[in-house]
Amino acid sequence: MREETSPIAICEHCKLPITPEQRPSVQLKNGGQLHVECYNDYHSAERKKMD
Repeated sequence: MREETSPIAICEHCKLPITPEQRPSVQLKNGGQLHVECYNDYHSAERKKMD
């Protein structure tokens, strides 16, 4: 029997796939996901947009 695979999420910041080894990812309010490593860069960029 084949094992079910979950759909691969794409990081909203770097646009690379988030693999199961890189979980847990950061869930955004808009439903997107980020690598934990990308969160600080994404958050800083979003803050600069608002200034």
